[in-house]
Amino acid sequence: MNTDTIKKNLGTIIFVLAVVGGLGYSGWRLRLALAAQDAVVQELEAERAELSQLERFRPFPSNDNVQALLDNRSLMEKLHGELQTAAARPIEVPEIDQVRFATILAQRLSELTRQARRAKINLPNQFAFGFQEYIGVLPPDNQEVIDTITKQLEVITRISQLLYETETTTITGITREPVYVPQLLPPGTEAATDQTPSLYQKMRFGLQFTTTTPGLQKFLNDLTKEPWLLVVARLELTVNAVSFQVPLAGAAPGTTTGSQLPGSPYPSRPPTPGYWQSGAPPPPMMDPTSGMMIPPDAYSMGPDGYPAVPTPTYRTVERDDLQVNIQIDLIEFPPTSPADQEQPES
Repeated sequence: MNTDTIKKNLGTIIFVLAVVGGLGYSGWRLRLALAAQDAVVQELEAERAELSQLERFRPFPSNDNVQALLDNRSLMEKLHGELQTAAARPIEVPEIDQVRFATILAQRLSELTRQARRAKINLPNQFAFGFQEYIGVLPPDNQEVIDTITKQLEVITRISQLLYETETTTITGITREPVYVPQLLPPGTEAATDQTPSLYQKMRFGLQFTTTTPGLQKFLNDLTKEPWLLVVARLELTVNAVSFQVPLAGAAPGTTTGSQLPGSPYPSRPPTPGYWQSGAPPPPMMDPTSGMMIPPDAYSMGPDGYPAVPTPTYRTVERDDLQVNIQIDLIEFPPTSPADQEQPES
């Protein structure tokens, strides 16, 4: 009977299910639209708040500054050129060929390795200071590439020498930006692809080394004193606690008695001759250096009737070693062309 009823009302049931499904789908779409609307409203509110803050601080130039720039264009360009010269002096490198660069590279790597050995700095085996791809291989026969990698060699040489003057113990890696041969453009396309030159040029270097906190501070301070503009772009530190032993000043190997040691485990009594021969077993003794208990038959007698122990000749020192991963950018301003410098006042 139920089957007959369903068959008779099948069309109605399908219609009701379709209506319910449509309402559910419409409700779901409405919910998505409301969520998107809320997101747009929040974004507009954030932009409105940022605009209000900018209007309050007035970051745009004043009318006086704009007028001064219009009236004294040549003066502004002269001041800008002086700022470029003072802020970042471009690195000048000689124009050399492939063979000459390979010779200079081999000599420089050998010199840097010897300097690291004299400074007691550990280097990986066959360390190439970031120039692994040019070991035994000539660079591309392109003057622009040779000039760039020669400049990179000068920067890495100076940065390495700065590390040698700090408390650096190990250099694990040095990286530089790869230099590729510029693609040759078809004739007549140079003008179409010409773009406005950038205000500055950036070249990135990476270093991984181990040093101490004072050593890292000195290295960063020395970077700021260089004639080139070297900027720290990224710095990652991992601290490792290290303990080691150093000799005591004026200490010499010898013996001292247990009664002369602070916190001696022996009884507080005046020494008497033959105390250890009275038949009473002597107590064990603690070595102040290792902290281990020494059996009675392993030590000798001191002059005051107590067992003699070795004199400590070293002390334990703890310090924090820093595993440093740093990225340094070389910033250079392109030189102002003579045509721009001779531009007449407007």
